[in-house]
Amino acid sequence: SSSTSSSTTSTSSSTSSTTTTMEGAYIMPATVDATTAQGSVVQATLHSALVALNSQEESIVQETPQGTVTVIKVASGSDVAGLVFQFDQQTGAVTSESSTTSVKVSVPASAAQQASAGTNLMVSLTQIKEEVTTAMPYKKANGDSVQYNSKVLEFSLLKESGGLIEVAEIANAAEPIYFRFHDSAPVEGDQCTFFDLATNQWSSEGVSLVDGSQIPEIGTPGTWCSSTHTSIFAVVQIIPFDLTHDPE
Repeated sequence: SSSTSSSTTSTSSSTSSTTTTMEGAYIMPATVDATTAQGSVVQATLHSALVALNSQEESIVQETPQGTVTVIKVASGSDVAGLVFQFDQQTGAVTSESSTTSVKVSVPASAAQQASAGTNLMVSLTQIKEEVTTAMPYKKANGDSVQYNSKVLEFSLLKESGGLIEVAEIANAAEPIYFRFHDSAPVEGDQCTFFDLATNQWSSEGVSLVDGSQIPEIGTPGTWCSSTHTSIFAVVQIIPFDLTHDPE
């Protein structure tokens, strides 16, 4: 696809696609169905990254039907250091002021370097709207249900080269990425989960609840999750299958 199109229209399919808008293009991951609620979140993230690419600002905040998307331009080349960002839950703005509603993300240097792989790196966080999360499948593979106990967040590392933007594949990272959902401590039964976009189910593989005070160079209390990959994340309570019933 052309990376210099000036069209303001965009096209996509339910599988792999390349979308052009303004100057540049983005590629939807082949495993993501853009017609689903969760797929539309990924598409909103990529489109917002394209807006950021065409902006002179280092970071932008986009209000979309899927939620508030914040995109930050990080660096180019392979010498990417560890990254720590704090996002205001109300506005999505990157902030240095800690509050009970702030979301914090820590990305180790190894994951950032793996993601960039010599391209320009962007970081995106989408704070997903409740009406979108309720439209997502809420069952785990074993039939248990998830009940959200935090905001649902989509976090991506994006790489850009020659005007083409795509999601950087991060899997089984040597050092975990950390997320703080809020300042208050987790309650009994809280679990960290991610939405597997390949299977369209919630999973706990590769994610875990951690003590923020024990995270290297962070040491901040609150409800924290660690992950060896990027995706859609939430702190949830698990409702066992044998305790659920059909409302009809």
